[in-house]
Amino acid sequence: MSDFGTALIFFIAFLAIAFLRSGDLPSIAMICAAAAAGCGVVLKFKPYIANRFAAWQHVWEFADTTGYQQTRTMSAAASGRAVWQRRRQRLAQIRGRVQHRPCVRYGGRRTGADQWLC
Repeated sequence: MSDFGTALIFFIAFLAIAFLRSGDLPSIAMICAAAAAGCGVVLKFKPYIANRFAAWQHVWEFADTTGYQQTRTMSAAASGRAVWQRRRQRLAQIRGRVQHRPCVRYGGRRTGADQWLC
């Protein structure tokens, strides 16, 4: 599956490097014009990309269809649970409150339920 966002990030990095290397604005404008034409071709042959851009400003209205990935990303970023939970664990390890120990599975066969001790 092609990823248009990653290609866009690499293109912006390419533009920055090309400008820093040459300093020639007309050549940068020419590259941008060629890229705009290329984007038009990509959007013509891959309409699902255009649908995702159409849902971009109103993702919560399309949360079950084209805006699904964007709403999940925004929810994860807004909660911050994964980032801050890992940071708290690392800080506790540094301070010596929590020692790193692997999770161990116990129970299972006799109880019929897997239980984990971390």
